[in-house]
Amino acid sequence: MKQAVSVDSCFDFEYLNMCIMEGLRFQPPGGISPVYFDQDVTLGNKHKITVKKGDNLRVFHWGLHKNPAEWQRPHEFLPERFDSTSPLYLTPSGKKRNTMSYVPWSAGKRVCFGKTFAESNLKIMLTYITQTFNFEFAEKGKYDEKFPIAVMSQSKTPPIMINLTLK
Repeated sequence: MKQAVSVDSCFDFEYLNMCIMEGLRFQPPGGISPVYFDQDVTLGNKHKITVKKGDNLRVFHWGLHKNPAEWQRPHEFLPERFDSTSPLYLTPSGKKRNTMSYVPWSAGKRVCFGKTFAESNLKIMLTYITQTFNFEFAEKGKYDEKFPIAVMSQSKTPPIMINLTLK
């Protein structure tokens, strides 16, 4: 028998949460965040960079999220990397990941003010859609070797065709 899913219960689905986090790691919504420095700062451990007061930097989220020093198999979609009991939770060297290696919504003062709203809507809509429909790639076998990514803002990106059928 099909069990009804409530809005409240969809927030308890651990694997759904891991899939959302991995989706945001794989294709972050912001992409690039500006950082403005109001004082001189030295960044880095091994290779030090001095940033002067008034300088601007851009943080490239996709690069952080695919850093092979922080992520095991960074180009694979593996939601288990957000399960603290999984070996994928750690860096390739077996250490805890840097907290700034995953920032799909930016962080600190510049965190996206729509973060909570977006995450809540993702959980509710994904729960509803996956309970209602079966999904299948229209072009069977095309994505067996490579995870598909569609970029909404690029008009020349070919669409990913999916067949939906009611459950």
